[in-house]
Amino acid sequence: MGIVAPWTQPITTAIDFMRAAFRTATETGDLTYACYSMDQSVHGLLLRDDPLDAVWRESERGLDFVRKAGFRDIADNIVSKQRFIATMQGRTATFSTFSDSQFDEAAFEAQLTEDRIPPIVCSYWILKLKARFLSGNYAEALAASGKAKALLWASTGHVHLLEYFYYHRADGGGALRERYC
Repeated sequence: MGIVAPWTQPITTAIDFMRAAFRTATETGDLTYACYSMDQSVHGLLLRDDPLDAVWRESERGLDFVRKAGFRDIADNIVSKQRFIATMQGRTATFSTFSDSQFDEAAFEAQLTEDRIPPIVCSYWILKLKARFLSGNYAEALAASGKAKALLWASTGHVHLLEYFYYHRADGGGALRERYC
């Protein structure tokens, strides 16, 4: 419910569903759903436009839980959101990178291989598209958009598709390229 609720319900309802799913999953020992629920809660807070410091704190709690549970893909998805937050807060090397003294963007992207969970990889590229667009780096936004587009098939139903189509029109990037490059 938490994944599809944002299409028809307030974001707060979706977050409430995801938090209830997390509680139930941890009570029943279902680590997979607990981890997915934690990740989706963090995404919902970003989508709801909560203060970034609060979203960061929630992401730290989530990342700790997910890493202890051993779910690398979901951990990397939370890290992706953290890198977006750090960029928006001006805590990266520049506004046009996710890198800082503790994170290497190129190394992170190099491990986003075909054996990884496609919606999670797609989510990273959408976050990068959004960050680069907001930083005015339209060439990199367009490149990230192309990488996300190749994985959209795996994200059907996920609300982060809205961000993809908001920052990149469905016409193959022509409008973005003509307008900004």
